[in-house]
Parts: sequence; structure tokens; C-alpha cells
Amino acid sequence: MATEAALPIGSRDPKSFEAFRQVRARMERITYADMDREMGVFGDPENCIARVRELQTEYGFDEFICYFKPREG
Repeated sequence: MATEAALPIGSRDPKSFEAFRQVRARMERITYADMDREMGVFGDPENCIARVRELQTEYGFDEFICYFKPREG
């Protein structure tokens, strides 16, 4: 899903497609541990809040993108 979201829409710029190719190649190699450590926030609300705060302190961001998976059942 993340690699498709990174696809440059309507762009014919070869640099855009090269960047997309690099993102897709990285996503094909990434492990859950990599995702948990560097890119993702998983768990109950309290854990997620704490982790986002840690990442904010580390990287100094003031915005981030979220993808949510609804609970099953």
C-alpha cells in the first residue's frame, strides 16, 4: 500500500519514477523490526502516543501521516 501511495501521479518526469523505484525497492526489503524501529507506530493508544512523542523528540517533526487498520471482529 505504501509503495502505491508513493507512485508519482500524472508525472512524466523520469526522476519521479526513479525515486519511486528506490522507495519500492526499499519497501520490498524492509522487515517488521525495521518498520517498528524507523517508520511505524503499533499498539494500544497509550503505546502509540508515547512512541509518537519519542519520534517527535528524535526527529523534530510537527506533522505525520497515519494509515489505520480497523479492528477485525
